[in-house]
Amino acid sequence: MQALYQRIQQFQNDKWGQNGEFFRKQEEIMKPVYEKINAAIKKVGEEERFDYIFDIVAGNIVYASPDQEDLTDLVVEELEKGLESSSKSSPRR
Repeated sequence: MQALYQRIQQFQNDKWGQNGEFFRKQEEIMKPVYEKINAAIKKVGEEERFDYIFDIVAGNIVYASPDQEDLTDLVVEELEKGLESSSKSSPRR
């Protein structure tokens, strides 16, 4: 009986699990749709000269203009300023 239960669980996982047959087939079918959506988003972003387009439901950036400056170094610099000032103001024991 235990072996049968394990075979059923394995079958379910193979068919409907995270990397199962259903997931792979759905991904295969949806790939062209997602490619069209992404191409349309990119086209609108470029033509309308948007810097960013957000997916407000998922909270993701779906388009970012390639001309945007990378602000990482400026943010790190600002964070380091905050660390320097907080270490200077905190009392030593």
